[in-house]
Amino acid sequence: MKRKSRPLVSILTLNLNGFSDTRKCLKSLLKTRYKNFEVLIIDNGSTVNEALKIGKLFNSVKIRIFRLEKNLGFTGGNNWGLKKARGKYIALLNNDTVVEPNWLKPLVEELEKNKKTAVVQPKIKLMSKRDYFDYAGAAGGYIDKYGYPFTRGRIFGTFEKDIGQYDQRCRIFWASGAACLIRKSVINKVGGLFSENLFNYMEEIDFCWRVWNRGFSVYFIPNSTVYHKVAGTSGKNLFKKRFWEHRNNLFILARNLDRSKLLFILPPRFILELVSYVNYLYRKQYKFILSLLAAHLDFALKFLKTRYRRKRLPNRNDLPIYPGSIVFDYFIRKIRHFHSLNWFAKGNVTYVLYDTKESGGSKTVVKHIKEFKKKGYTARLYVIFRKDIRWIPKDIKVHSAASLFLDKKQDVLVATFWPTAYIVFLLRSKVKFYFVQGWEEDFHKTSVLRLMARSSYKLPMKKIVTSDYLYKKVLQVAGCGSFLYKIKHSVLDLFFLNSNPKFKKNVFNKLKQIEILSVVSRYIRPKGINLLVKAIRKLKESNPSYKFTLVSKETKRYSKEFDNFISDPSKKMLKKLYEKADYFLATSRTEGFFIPGLEAMATGTVFITTNSGGVLDYAKDGYNAVILEKLDDLWEKRIIEKIE
Repeated sequence: MKRKSRPLVSILTLNLNGFSDTRKCLKSLLKTRYKNFEVLIIDNGSTVNEALKIGKLFNSVKIRIFRLEKNLGFTGGNNWGLKKARGKYIALLNNDTVVEPNWLKPLVEELEKNKKTAVVQPKIKLMSKRDYFDYAGAAGGYIDKYGYPFTRGRIFGTFEKDIGQYDQRCRIFWASGAACLIRKSVINKVGGLFSENLFNYMEEIDFCWRVWNRGFSVYFIPNSTVYHKVAGTSGKNLFKKRFWEHRNNLFILARNLDRSKLLFILPPRFILELVSYVNYLYRKQYKFILSLLAAHLDFALKFLKTRYRRKRLPNRNDLPIYPGSIVFDYFIRKIRHFHSLNWFAKGNVTYVLYDTKESGGSKTVVKHIKEFKKKGYTARLYVIFRKDIRWIPKDIKVHSAASLFLDKKQDVLVATFWPTAYIVFLLRSKVKFYFVQGWEEDFHKTSVLRLMARSSYKLPMKKIVTSDYLYKKVLQVAGCGSFLYKIKHSVLDLFFLNSNPKFKKNVFNKLKQIEILSVVSRYIRPKGINLLVKAIRKLKESNPSYKFTLVSKETKRYSKEFDNFISDPSKKMLKKLYEKADYFLATSRTEGFFIPGLEAMATGTVFITTNSGGVLDYAKDGYNAVILEKLDDLWEKRIIEKIE
């Protein structure tokens, strides 16, 4: 990070009868590699004046120490310290934490880079078991639709071991007050830092909720790590801890939900509160029953005041709130780990395939799913007919399409072939897409199936196409009122990519025999197979020495014009065919993105293709490919001879 972009960071740390923990925390803080920071230690009403003890031990210009005679709680103490802070960014850090030397720099870089990000959280792990996530924040926090908090790495009493499963920057609903970095300029815009009537617990959830509603975001940053001692201060009084947890959790719902949502959420929430009474009774934790009763009485007395005094902000509809019940999932469904929820904060995208036979279209869908997962979405794959799934990555589970009818409402459903379009049409979803990768009417000879395929384009869902040809054909059938999108998508199997791709062939040797290769998946008109035969016939008339090889999933040679035909070769053999060929020729009518063309270029073969009006961002005419606007140019303009 450049010196100019090293803004001052004010680190607020509260101390309450925790001198030993604070001393360890400060020792680690002074080793921080990001040098432009100040530490504000607020002795928050300790029994003895521990501010004096800390001051005698640490004589550093970076440390400023203050003494409060009364315990103002986590909320009041940090609000007080905020007034003394001089930094552009405010770091909240528990005194019972130890930081890694490089903990601060990645957090500052994130806020400097993304102006709409208001709060960031590091990875928080247990001090006692450093390869396990901590209870307070882990890898970022969420709430379910009933307000119950949980984290990536810890759900209720289950702590996950950190094996890199959450090493991705991602949106989170709340960042832990135990360790987080806040953009100071946002605090006033959202109505202040913490609500002091919360005193302890859930205050960071309330704050982050207001941050989201104001249009900012909260992120988890994986390459920053802080270690936390479990319940260093409040854990010493479990009665108060349970009281604050239950009461404040209800308060944040009352403060942040609009009236209609609050009326919808509170009844089932109170049923879950009754379950808590039964649980404490069953476990003979009578003290917690009293704390729960006190929490509910206090909430009832202060409910109207809380609603009246809340900061009214517009409720966003895209908040990263878990749509299910984490209580039900944990205790009934026995889900113990966050990744087992199969949910990501950005929503879910579900693709429905006809079958799992390996093909260019199926590979494209799998690529889409992987990209959605990288971007923080839940992306699932459902199939009607389960065939060969060995080629599908293990991190993508293949589900039966029939189970979709039992699943909860999807955010986005994507059909990928006309039979799946009818299934998607019958399912519940916020948005429905039909990903048309070919003119599917031409896939069948039976009139009934052709009619079914054509009728599928009229279904009321948004259509995605990959070429101008398909755009015009689908629009012709679906009508002018349809929503059609032409997209860019890509798939390249790394198996075909050389470590140092370059042209290995001497294409200037006019004496050698020219080898031309073409790869098609099926013998259907949109694949341009008839155009390919026409091109070969014309080329052979003027150049009898040209040799043509066709590769296909089909089992029979399409035409005698091909000198060689190879059916469904292995990847290893296909790579050799690419490398042996001098030219790769493609004549598709509809392909928006031609996977064999990419594979050919990756292995160093000259790529010649017709322009179908689809996606050609990977091929640039005259640079890494020859793109023909008219197929006739291939022989009329003697393209191959000119290249030679």
